[in-house]
Amino acid sequence: MDFDLEPRQRKAVAAARALGRRVAARPSQALPLLAQAGLFGLRVPRKLGGPGAGLLDAALTLEALADEGAPLGELFALGAHLFGGLQTLLVTGRLDKATAREMLAGRHLVAHAVTEAQAGSDLSAIGCVARRAGAGWRVAGRKSFVTGAPDAASFVVYAKTSPRDGLFGLSAFSVAAGAGARVEAPLQTLGLRQGRPAAVVFDARVPRSALLGRAGEGRELFRRVIAVERAALPAICLGQMSRLLRRTVRHAVERRQFSRPLLRNQAVSHKLAEHRLLLERSRLMLYRACW
Repeated sequence: MDFDLEPRQRKAVAAARALGRRVAARPSQALPLLAQAGLFGLRVPRKLGGPGAGLLDAALTLEALADEGAPLGELFALGAHLFGGLQTLLVTGRLDKATAREMLAGRHLVAHAVTEAQAGSDLSAIGCVARRAGAGWRVAGRKSFVTGAPDAASFVVYAKTSPRDGLFGLSAFSVAAGAGARVEAPLQTLGLRQGRPAAVVFDARVPRSALLGRAGEGRELFRRVIAVERAALPAICLGQMSRLLRRTVRHAVERRQFSRPLLRNQAVSHKLAEHRLLLERSRLMLYRACW
């Protein structure tokens, strides 16, 4: 298995680094700058007019952006869109041309609404429900910690269509922002505040076509999507690791004590070498997971 980057990947990484520097210089405009660069549509297939970036290509882009200091909160919002919301549309074959165009134009972010106050990893505890209403569905419930919720154009919402069936009664729906989706004030989290995680209250009537996949397939759909998200989203952390290690090494070289750089002390240099090994092991693991 050859993990050397192809020429097109090196070019994409260089472009992402240049963008990352621009975003880092204007952190308050991070998400609009990422949107203007077309990154909302990074994984839109070529047949729909997008670049069709694979999982590794998208991870390389996020890693480079984080390595250059782009705000992590906005990158997590972008990652949740690429590997969560958009990934769900790709898996179910429900990404249409109109939505793809909006993503490529930087006007459509899909938020992944799964977590609830009493339901995180335990999908069986989800309380959001969807009941048939005429020719469509009525989706009702409250989701918590929805990354990028205030900036989302639509949500992928997991709700129970057959509560008595537990996990096997779980389904996924596409709900447009404003169509019965009320976003609460962003949560004051300890970190990643720029990703603006927020609770969202749903009381939405949606057409039959809003059901993603078939009713009751939500558990399997979530399993397939979260595997992708867990593999690729840590690329942001990888980029941050690289950036912090580089800054630490620079300080250890420039900072002098007792007439020599800090780096000349083995207690410092050995620790930095260990961190470099950890970084490279993490990179190899992530690249292989996204291969």
